[in-house]
Amino acid sequence: MPSSTVIDAQVSYKLIKARSGIRIGGTNITNKYYSTGIANPRIGAVYYVTYAYNIFNQNKS
Repeated sequence: MPSSTVIDAQVSYKLIKARSGIRIGGTNITNKYYSTGIANPRIGAVYYVTYAYNIFNQNKS
């Protein structure tokens, strides 16, 4: 199997007033297909966007 190199990246931003955060990223962002073994499927890029709400919750008792 030939060797392969992939580049992953992620950017996160906190929205303090909205008590939330957003994350944008990807794995294998150059989208160069590679395989991890003989007869295995080839793997390309995966991109994602996530939004998390109420991540700075402070319970006040």
